[in-house]
Amino acid sequence: MYHNIFDTHSHYDDSKFDPDREELLNNLQSQGVSLVVSCGCDIDSTQFNFDLAQKYDYMYFAAGFHPENLKGATLDDLKVIERFAKNDKCVAIGEIGLDYYWMDSSKEEQKKFFKAQIELAKKLDTTGTLTAIHLIFSEKQSQMALFIAFQVQRKWQEKSLSLVCISV
Repeated sequence: MYHNIFDTHSHYDDSKFDPDREELLNNLQSQGVSLVVSCGCDIDSTQFNFDLAQKYDYMYFAAGFHPENLKGATLDDLKVIERFAKNDKCVAIGEIGLDYYWMDSSKEEQKKFFKAQIELAKKLDTTGTLTAIHLIFSEKQSQMALFIAFQVQRKWQEKSLSLVCISV
């Protein structure tokens, strides 16, 4: 039996968990999972994960805008994300990043939100906030994804990153 597993990147707000979410979350610790971070992708999912984190002692959450969830969002919405991020159970700004494969929003829009959310993480650095970064590029662009990840890490060496980097 495994023990002390730290699930650093989950999405327990996903509707696929609706039929048995409560049962699953009530049993995670008995299966060896000691800590969980469930990542927000927009304001609604951040709220949902905030609520889960308030209910379960072992659960924490990340607040942010995923690149696939920018439709209708404005940079002013980051004020809401910042309020969530100041909560003791918020441990990351995320899931944020760039997704040039699915392209639900323009590269320019994605870059604008990515930069603003990195700046928010930097601003909140005193709270120990890390950044959960999502990077998906085509196979031809995979080196660019790694370059971006390394640049972010180099610029804020003291920051912790949780990185999802996929080339398709």
